[in-house]
Amino acid sequence: MLKKLPESVAAVMAGVAVWTGCFFGAGSFAAVRSAAADESLPVSMASMTAEASSVCFIDVSGASAPAESTGVILLPDEDCDGVPDDACPECTPPLAADNCRRTPNGPDRGTCTAGQEDARGGACAADTDCGAGGSCSMAQEDADADGFGDACDYCSGSGAADLDGDGLCDGDDNCPTAPNPGQEDSDSDGYGDECSGAIDRIAPFSSFSGTWYEIGRQVGRSYADNIIQFGQLFQTILAGFGPPGWTAQDFYNETEALIPQSVKDHLAGMAQGLVDVRPISPAIAWDLVLTQNMAVDLLNMARNMSPVPDPPVAEILKLLRGCTGFAVSSPAGTFLAHNTDAQGTAGVNTSVIMHWHPSNGDYAYLTFDPPGWADVAFGLNENGIGATVNAGSPNTDAVLGYYYTFMVRYAMEHAATLDEAVAVFEDVFDRGETFGPTGALIHVVDFNTGRMAKIQLRSESMDLSYGEERVPGVVSIASANHFTGPFNPDPSYYYQSSWMRYDRLLNLLGDGGAAFDLEGCWDILRDTHDGTPSDDGLADDNTISRKGPFGGSSTTFGTIFTRDGMYYALGRPDAYCRQYPGPQFVEGVCSLSIRHKPLRAGRLFKARTLVLHIDGGRGFDLYGTIDLGPLTWRKVYFNRKKNKLKVVAVVPAGLAPGPIQVRVGDCTGWIEIE
Repeated sequence: MLKKLPESVAAVMAGVAVWTGCFFGAGSFAAVRSAAADESLPVSMASMTAEASSVCFIDVSGASAPAESTGVILLPDEDCDGVPDDACPECTPPLAADNCRRTPNGPDRGTCTAGQEDARGGACAADTDCGAGGSCSMAQEDADADGFGDACDYCSGSGAADLDGDGLCDGDDNCPTAPNPGQEDSDSDGYGDECSGAIDRIAPFSSFSGTWYEIGRQVGRSYADNIIQFGQLFQTILAGFGPPGWTAQDFYNETEALIPQSVKDHLAGMAQGLVDVRPISPAIAWDLVLTQNMAVDLLNMARNMSPVPDPPVAEILKLLRGCTGFAVSSPAGTFLAHNTDAQGTAGVNTSVIMHWHPSNGDYAYLTFDPPGWADVAFGLNENGIGATVNAGSPNTDAVLGYYYTFMVRYAMEHAATLDEAVAVFEDVFDRGETFGPTGALIHVVDFNTGRMAKIQLRSESMDLSYGEERVPGVVSIASANHFTGPFNPDPSYYYQSSWMRYDRLLNLLGDGGAAFDLEGCWDILRDTHDGTPSDDGLADDNTISRKGPFGGSSTTFGTIFTRDGMYYALGRPDAYCRQYPGPQFVEGVCSLSIRHKPLRAGRLFKARTLVLHIDGGRGFDLYGTIDLGPLTWRKVYFNRKKNKLKVVAVVPAGLAPGPIQVRVGDCTGWIEIE
């Protein structure tokens, strides 16, 4: 009988880019079951559905089996459409591989590729199921003959997707995950200059503005394929390893009252953005967006699950926990540093750097996350408040509650000081409420003062500490993936990689001879020593710049935030800095403060003059290009001493109520028509 639970789990977790290493804690994946490990499962069915994972298998035993084979032979069929995931040339007759592994397009199940909006991308058994003008793909249709079926092919060239959003299908793109519309390849090696070798040089970058719904919609339209694939991936993971009886919608319904409105608007906007540019229905788009945003807490849930994972699953848990972070404030400056670990990325980036400029009065900020996530795991707002997160373990006796990365986002949107950011988390407990099943270690830094805080967070308690002077004149905080001190509820808990990375980190932060400047912080993130007598200086599962085993966590990017923005290196920082001259830099958001007399739409019967007093924040270029949207400017007065502008503008008649974006150079602000 087929019995391959560890391999099947590794295939799901390591065979694709799973960006979750900083968010899984002990207690995840409890009571995982798999049909592949159930010896009592019947095998006479032509297509078999696993009890927990909903993965089907095609029985090719008997006459159709490959020569010299014995026993039961089951070919995985992830989308249950009657076509195996992988080819079986030895079978009789030979079986070709499914050209849409996660989207049904075979004889048992089909997908609508055309028809009414609410049917697009949905299940079907005939064209009529798809509505007027409908088309149901059930025969591996591939109109552009690129090897990807029409049911899952969203790109008109070679390849099914455009993951980096640069306008080129992945099969035609010499850097599929690093944006390079010009396809420059100076050494003619077939790899673009932005991804020469095995490591991408740059990450995608975009700036979005408007209401939170509009920002979400812009993100959905810009990175649709990344969001769709990430959502499908988490649908697969949750089907096999999520809590029995729970869906993403169930979790959302249970916790909706605890989710900030900005997040809910953002999620709805992203779903609509997918519908705008891809042939999928609103219901499918919403499920894809919701699944990837609810998945981490679902996978960490204790409710409806055994409190003690089966041994194979417990081992897998160790592969999923990663990330090492610290902050330092020294005479050279203040730095917030972090190595993000993930599974299966192998130096290929899956995240996007984004500037979000909301029009509702929330603070603008920079974030670096998979584009389909509406949370903030790594961010820097316009006030100089930065934050990073790590998974924290063990989170015993977990309950449902606030999603902590949504609250990090809330802090980005509302905090101007360290105390205000910390209060976002303290207030939850002051109200008698709780956080969700994912434990966390959160670092928050105020770059204006150099102050920093470390928050250890479990469902029903938190521990707050501030920077410690480990070296005279240098204050620091540090975390790996385990709770420290009395806050750890289980003294017997031990995860070797986390302990060794944390010990090494404390040793480096306590080095009196080190230079705690920007380069010194990169030295720490690049470190490949484990501090043991047998230390060989090579990256492994226990080093800060981490190289895990197959299926395990490896560093997928390193970041250092400063008051001015974010430095980053993709893949392991030690490997990146051997491949390229140095880390990349992205400036933080620049916001405008604009004062003007009240402007009411009801009085705009004719054009009128409006004086704008514009004060820019960090990075403001007094002489930058002025863009007032529908307004036009007549005169501009420059106050060089105070670095301010006075703009005399003309407001056209008939403008509707709402915000109007104003830009000066790279800085963004808003004026409001009441």
